[in-house]
Amino acid sequence: MGRIKNMLASPRAIYFLVALFVALGALYSVTTPLFEAGDELWHYPHVQWIARGNGLPVQDPRQKQLWEQEGGQPPLYYALAAASTFWIDTSDLQARLWRNPFAKIGVPLAYSNKNMIVHTSAENFPWQNTALAVHLIRLLSVLFSAGTVLLTYKIASELFLSLSPSLPLSISPSLALLAAAIVAFNPMFLFISASVNNDSLAALLATGALFLIVRLATRDVTNRRAFFLGIIVGFAILTKVSNIALVGVAIMVIAFLAWRRASRSETNHLATANQRESTRMFCFSSRSFAQIRGCRCQAIFATRNRLPQFLEFLRNVILFTLPVVLIAGWWFARNYFLYGDPLAFNVWLQKAGGRPPQTLLGLLDEFQGFRISFWGNFGGVNVIAPEWVYTTLDVFTLLALFGLISGIFIPKGNPPEGNPPEGNHPEGNHKGLPLPLLLWIPALHLAIVFVALIRWTLLTYASQGRLIFPAIASVGILMAYGLYELTFHASRFTLHASRFTLHVSRFTFHVSRFTLHVSSFTVFRTGSFTSHPSLRSGQAISRFTSHVSRFILHCVQDRQFHVSRIANRVSPLVLPALLVSFLFAFAVAAPFFLIAPVYAQPARWANDANVPNPVHIRFDAGGAQPELVGFQVAHSVKPGAALPITLYWRTDAPISEDLQVYIHLYDMEGNSIGQWDALPGNGLHPTRLWQPGEIFVDQYRVPVASPQTFPPLGRVEVGMARVGSPNPLAARDPEGNSITPVLTQFKIEVPWRVEDYYTRLWDFGDIFQMQFLRAEVIHQDARIPIAPSHTITQIANLAPGDVVRVHYALQARREPPADYKIFFHLLDDTGNVVAQYDGHPVNNRYPTSFWNAGEIVLDQFELVVPANVQRGAGALQLGLYNARDGARLEPQGERFDRVVPVGDHLEFERVEFRW
Repeated sequence: MGRIKNMLASPRAIYFLVALFVALGALYSVTTPLFEAGDELWHYPHVQWIARGNGLPVQDPRQKQLWEQEGGQPPLYYALAAASTFWIDTSDLQARLWRNPFAKIGVPLAYSNKNMIVHTSAENFPWQNTALAVHLIRLLSVLFSAGTVLLTYKIASELFLSLSPSLPLSISPSLALLAAAIVAFNPMFLFISASVNNDSLAALLATGALFLIVRLATRDVTNRRAFFLGIIVGFAILTKVSNIALVGVAIMVIAFLAWRRASRSETNHLATANQRESTRMFCFSSRSFAQIRGCRCQAIFATRNRLPQFLEFLRNVILFTLPVVLIAGWWFARNYFLYGDPLAFNVWLQKAGGRPPQTLLGLLDEFQGFRISFWGNFGGVNVIAPEWVYTTLDVFTLLALFGLISGIFIPKGNPPEGNPPEGNHPEGNHKGLPLPLLLWIPALHLAIVFVALIRWTLLTYASQGRLIFPAIASVGILMAYGLYELTFHASRFTLHASRFTLHVSRFTFHVSRFTLHVSSFTVFRTGSFTSHPSLRSGQAISRFTSHVSRFILHCVQDRQFHVSRIANRVSPLVLPALLVSFLFAFAVAAPFFLIAPVYAQPARWANDANVPNPVHIRFDAGGAQPELVGFQVAHSVKPGAALPITLYWRTDAPISEDLQVYIHLYDMEGNSIGQWDALPGNGLHPTRLWQPGEIFVDQYRVPVASPQTFPPLGRVEVGMARVGSPNPLAARDPEGNSITPVLTQFKIEVPWRVEDYYTRLWDFGDIFQMQFLRAEVIHQDARIPIAPSHTITQIANLAPGDVVRVHYALQARREPPADYKIFFHLLDDTGNVVAQYDGHPVNNRYPTSFWNAGEIVLDQFELVVPANVQRGAGALQLGLYNARDGARLEPQGERFDRVVPVGDHLEFERVEFRW
């Protein structure tokens, strides 16, 4: 443990952290395909435009431009990126920007279609052309962000060092390193840093400006510091408009420092003057003062001291704002002359799209997306980690916030036990202040950036956590300090609670001893134990209580000793270290388990000999015929869930156009209950990339809506069409016949008829149970009910043209292993079948292989008495048989209301043909 503390406190540890950040950034860069990192597909065309010597882009909402709204960003980042890649031939940019027309941008719960761009071998290493330029700029961005990590450490060191002795000097370097690590291991910051995006340079310059502002507060304002701060802030604004927040922070800090100097100067002068002589001393020093009888020297000193301080404040503000205006002012003037808006927000909103009027309360619904996109929402804002990851980070965030609040309301006057102050910062300490004064600087910066983001989100859809990355150093510092404060106060509370318990135990022990002495004295006064049995028993109870109290006291003392040791030995850095460890694990895992699998090419299949469910459906696509070799569809799915579908494709010749795959799901009435459209391979393997004869596996997850009809079955139709065309390609079977490409059916797990409220009548093996049976005859135009209750009683007087209708309830005792059909046969007196019904339940639409165990299906069917039937006795038989081999299930049970199980069927008694 001591070795770890020494490593964290080492001044060289920050350089190891920066090197580790660069390595992780390189990993994210090579893992993320081109233009799949946020808005990179719009940022890079801005760079290329400048690199080709075209000057700055001019926004035109009436035209489709490659850079879209990102062409309105300030130019510094793009100019630096262009200067580093202008020598590279990037004429293949249009080919690399092969868009996926079905990309689910901003839909993280979508199973597929997450890629915004179709990727080819031109992106493979060794990089060339556009791929080389993009990766070089990504590396440049990683280096910018590495500077942000280093400056975060510098700021945290400056802040935490100034908090001595309330924050021990032995802890300050380690806590500063952990603050920088919170920034370095933020997976979203790594992801954005490893992309072509101006956020990296904006964060670097904003953090550099924040460092200089903190230096002003700890080392006072000088002309050179104010001027240099203005230069950095000017470049920061010329990188990203949101860095205007730095102007407000800087001016407020300069104003506060001027006010503090004036207050201290006035206090010092007043103290000196009051020691020398009375307030009238200066009133006689001149004629003008003599006229002011009864004046107070405090007012004189206030006027004489505050005016120079105010002039000094104005000078510092001018020295700060002058370079800001010179460096960034021309950009706002250009926007005003081109677009009539210094910020160019009017054109930006026309490009990116505005939003309906929104309230602050309405934005709360978007907070979930904000928190996720701060920690890790990769790709096109559609690749996220499991929810428990963000919940864990939420817990750390709330703990840090609680720690900061405790720092406000619970001042710390002394360092933790075992960590005595080792010295004071030369700039003074802040002992006793509610939340150290300097920490309000990063808090103020973060608050202004956050408020500006809320304002921007009210104008357009921009509730992304990464947009506060210019203030990410403030986030890291405040989270580290908040977690430290919480751990410190928690350990102190535990220590005080154990001490309180010890005092209570001691008090209880002394009370019991006092009671024992009182009882002993009382017995002594009586002179006899035997004459006072109640006193004798009271003394025994007192002795017992005394021994119990002594035992409890010893236990509590021992426990208090151990609690004190633990409380003193637990480092207040434990919570920040846990957060850093969790973020590091998340940052390392994300490229391998979240990002890379999304863009993995579909698997290839060796040959069609073992392709599941071969169908060999071909689609007419001009010269080539793409072929659906086989498929796999899940047997069942719950409403609202996604149905897994796997398709196996190949082509007999190269395909020169892009074809899309469509998957339509219908219920048994033909109503649509699901649809999915995509380029093959879920956008990753378009038909133009297919190799003749090669079979590849295409996996989908299609959301299924609840059916509105019974039975709860759906059917799957798969086809192809030209991209953008509403007309599907003609589908043909292996013989060349035109077909509708319906592949199979699937079960929708809807709770239909699951309660058992019928009478058990007969079992058909161990698979089915008949629970209800009723028959009726429709004789010409009159409906003649035969059975008054659940079963048929008698069918008589059947005539040609009569309709026999049967109602039944059949329950699956277990999941049926195969499809079973219902048969209902009408026989004459010779045993010949004169009319029959054979089919799957529910009018041939609900095969039993889809039934669940315990499911009850209500059904009915009917047959018509033929015209050529002969008079005489007849028979009605009902049963179940295997649809594949015809084997019947034998009914088991007793005769019930004139229905008798006979061998492999049920038979109705006394059926006659008589008219």
